[in-house]
Amino acid sequence: MPPLQTDTWSEVLDKIKATVGDQRFSLWFQNIRPLSLQGEVVRLGVPNLFVQDWLETNFKDVLRTSLADTLGNAPNIVFVIDAELFQASRKRELQASAEIVAEASSADRKSASPAPNIRPDFTIKNFVVGSCNKLLYACALEIIENPSCPFYPLFIHGLSGLGKTHLLQAIWHELRARDDGRTAEYLSAETFTNQYIYAIRNNRLDAFRHRFRNAEVLLIDDVHFINNKRGVQEELLHTFEALDSRRRRLVLASDVHPKMLMQIKETLINRFASGMVVGIGQPDFTTRVAILKAKLRQQRRRVPEEVLRYIARGFEGSVRDLTGAVTSVLAYAALTGEKIDIGLARTALSKLGRPPQSPLTAIENVEKVVARHYGLKPSQLRARRQTRATRLPRRICMALARECTSFSCREIAQHFNAANHSTVVFACKRTAEQRRKDPRLNELVAAMAAEIKKA
Repeated sequence: MPPLQTDTWSEVLDKIKATVGDQRFSLWFQNIRPLSLQGEVVRLGVPNLFVQDWLETNFKDVLRTSLADTLGNAPNIVFVIDAELFQASRKRELQASAEIVAEASSADRKSASPAPNIRPDFTIKNFVVGSCNKLLYACALEIIENPSCPFYPLFIHGLSGLGKTHLLQAIWHELRARDDGRTAEYLSAETFTNQYIYAIRNNRLDAFRHRFRNAEVLLIDDVHFINNKRGVQEELLHTFEALDSRRRRLVLASDVHPKMLMQIKETLINRFASGMVVGIGQPDFTTRVAILKAKLRQQRRRVPEEVLRYIARGFEGSVRDLTGAVTSVLAYAALTGEKIDIGLARTALSKLGRPPQSPLTAIENVEKVVARHYGLKPSQLRARRQTRATRLPRRICMALARECTSFSCREIAQHFNAANHSTVVFACKRTAEQRRKDPRLNELVAAMAAEIKKA
């Protein structure tokens, strides 16, 4: 199967560029190449599935038209994942992620450019304190204010979207702004992994280690990402020990308690748990209203108090969902030109696919109801080892948590110490099957669901 001639393909690209513009052309078309032309079929190589899906959805007509104008007929286009393009794309990602490694020997880290993915609004000033995070906030201030902070390390855990990243980045902002000589490094565990791989492949391991083992405060987000990554875990353990020996500070964040990180080596888990381990809970109603007000102050926008309270009652899950809801209301009001009131908020959230799911119940409430009906303790439902007496209630608990709360399968799995989200999916399917076959069980589960939703 002969490839398209170079001149022919260049002409096709010129036509595409004239149609879509320089920016979109650079983003989507510079990293594809023609593989073959056979009859009325053109095979085009792309670096990954994401690019393939995007081209098929958004630019396939542009490609066909440009090819037809050049070849004289409109061919069928088949996209193929090209190994060389994939490897080149992956190498660029690793290099982009690790660019800052080259700056590791810089004498003045304070004047270096900000770490990637740092949000300027994630500051201590913008962090709303409530009963769910008061202790954690105090720990963060201790690290900021006291260079000889007594607890080491600080390990933060809690479900996604509750403010862990905000607080880690807030610590980074505060330390960067101070003139006390302390340096801070913030990055996610995924970035740590990518930079470690890049450093090995490019003989820059000394620079990598110099950067992270010499920081006065090292902040690593999403530690659960290193599950099953033995080499990265070993490197993090040595980094931990190097920092510890010099009394440097380490702050870590994860979706789960360190003891629930089942695929991380025990020596590292023990190090995580040896310092201050603090959980961050879901914000209560008062805190949710305060979070909404803080976001609006940042944007210099105003929304009636009754609308804020309506949103706060309907979104009890993550802070992201909460702030996303008020953003949706503001956007809808701007588009329609209507006054913001509860009626508009209700319409906006419904039309934009963000209806309040009231009541959004904490998983703990589901546990309590199910445990009481079966004469069990909630802790028995969370145990990894299940008995015949707890197996069915545990599955029902997962199914009701999925039905009655806003939590994802992954978050429910983490709460119940399950292996992964597929355990929750299976529990939902199995419970539904048993309810169809057993009217008495169906009646019992329905009664428990009604009780949960009234809570």
